[in-house]
Amino acid sequence: MFDFDGTVVDSLETYTGALLEACRYCGVAAISTPRDVLALFAGNVFEGMRQAGLDDETIAAVNGRSAGSYLEALARLRAATTGDGSAGYLAVTRRWRLRSRGPRR
Repeated sequence: MFDFDGTVVDSLETYTGALLEACRYCGVAAISTPRDVLALFAGNVFEGMRQAGLDDETIAAVNGRSAGSYLEALARLRAATTGDGSAGYLAVTRRWRLRSRGPRR
């Protein structure tokens, strides 16, 4: 098994999109921007979620939903991959970036 994240591609945008979508779905307003997600990585992500006011049940719901969304994004990436994978990756992250911004106002 090869860990490509950070080596071949940087999937932070895809992960961020998945986590933001999960937070919106679960009604978590405290984590609503990419900056909020990055702040979780300043220490332990789970502790960061607790500090943002999430209880363990909500953390589990957000993590379960975001994991599913992230895996779906990776599957779309795999399906869209051409050559070295960069074209497919860029297409998937572009869609996530648009989705993570929420509705246009």
